[in-house]
Amino acid sequence: MCPTIIVSEFNPMSKRISASLIVVAFIVASALITHSRVGPHIYDIPLIGSTAFTIAGILGIWLVYSLILSGRP
Repeated sequence: MCPTIIVSEFNPMSKRISASLIVVAFIVASALITHSRVGPHIYDIPLIGSTAFTIAGILGIWLVYSLILSGRP
């Protein structure tokens, strides 16, 4: 195989991996914030933690949607 073909295959894969790592980081960070009970609360749930969970959910849905649209496994 030509090195150019190998590099062109790794580029989309590395973008997907980095996006999924960002989503995982949001989930872990929001879980830690929620568990520490820091900041303002709404119905005994920290607002910052629930906001981070919402952002992580939106990013996760966007990631899955982009994977489906790309048509690549």
